[in-house]
Amino acid sequence: MVDRDVVSWNSIVGVYMSSGDATGAMGFFEAMPERNVVSWNTVVAGFARMGDMVTAWAVFDRMPSRNAVSWNLMISGYATSGDVEAARSVFDRMDQKDVVSWTAMVSAYAKIGDLDTANELFDHMPVKNLVSWNAMITGYNHNSRYDEALRTFQLMMLEGRFRPDEATLVSVVSACAQLGSVEYCNWISSFIGKSNIHLTVALGNALIDMFAKCGDVGRAQSIFYKMETRCIITWTTMISGFAFNGLCRDALLVYNNMCREGVQLDDTVFIAALAACAHGGLLQEGWSIFNEMVERYNIQPRMEHYGCMVDLLGRAELIEYVSKKITELEPFNSSYQVLVSNCSALEGRWDGVIDARTSMRNWGIEKVPGSSSIQVGSEVHEFLAKDTRHKRRKEIYETVDGLMALMRHTEQAHWVR
Repeated sequence: MVDRDVVSWNSIVGVYMSSGDATGAMGFFEAMPERNVVSWNTVVAGFARMGDMVTAWAVFDRMPSRNAVSWNLMISGYATSGDVEAARSVFDRMDQKDVVSWTAMVSAYAKIGDLDTANELFDHMPVKNLVSWNAMITGYNHNSRYDEALRTFQLMMLEGRFRPDEATLVSVVSACAQLGSVEYCNWISSFIGKSNIHLTVALGNALIDMFAKCGDVGRAQSIFYKMETRCIITWTTMISGFAFNGLCRDALLVYNNMCREGVQLDDTVFIAALAACAHGGLLQEGWSIFNEMVERYNIQPRMEHYGCMVDLLGRAELIEYVSKKITELEPFNSSYQVLVSNCSALEGRWDGVIDARTSMRNWGIEKVPGSSSIQVGSEVHEFLAKDTRHKRRKEIYETVDGLMALMRHTEQAHWVR
């Protein structure tokens, strides 16, 4: 083809950019007899995809004219690279912002955990689409604000303009799983059933996890068998689900079935299987799986595998060996340090307890606090010890103090009688 039109040139530049050959792409780009906005956008998109925002900006700055796609490429590129300030600067300069621009900024702020700004932008969006709602729901989910993720989903459904897709439902189901609310689990399960939504692999995995964490392992298993296609995550989630509910032998049956079906195993499924052995006190099976992982599948044990073995070997003599491995691999992980300390205490090895606690103190390691949650009506509230985050904390603490005073008074009155 001797005479190439601008579409042909754009295609060549795009191919080079897609293959990662930015030098070749720029050679053809600079040689183009004429360019249109697509030509410029192709190059900007290529550099943004590579993470080279300096060059992307240099090309963007040269553009004789820009459309919404040009601006959105820069916003998304900066957001993906983590430079939200630069993304916001580009966003603020846009004369005509479209739904893609707004959604990209919502996602950018949610990604860095600034959900207040993300929500502020979301509320000010002149037009929203399903992707916008998904961005806000996913943002809450990824930042462990599950009750707000569910509230946002409910608002979307009340508005009634969009039908949730797979991404929406996976996020909502995951939020329900983390909250462990049976009421929410039944609600979303009923919604999916009534809406005749196709059970994809991702949605099936999320449902298995949700039902297992809510204690309904029977329904989790039912979803597992309904799935036409399963991936390694499906099997791992089912194994973890049984173990989570104390059905450790059933977890190992799933593991054995997976091995018989020739599924390609990864290191994560072995963590689930070893955790099941640890929870059930299945020492022989645990050692067998651990050795199989190393010798048959050539998987190098990670921190989590050794952590399961510490839990499993609790009172065994090998605790000292595995504890040493843990502190070598990840000395700054508070969870494992506490696990080593607790296992040493169970064995009566108080020198081990002192060593673990001293190491944590010397390195400034603090134990990650646990949390509790309670459902009141349709809302789930999460609390930490000495929590100061809850919006009604003053009323809560006043009520607790009142109850404590009443208990003391009742106790004293009992002794007086």
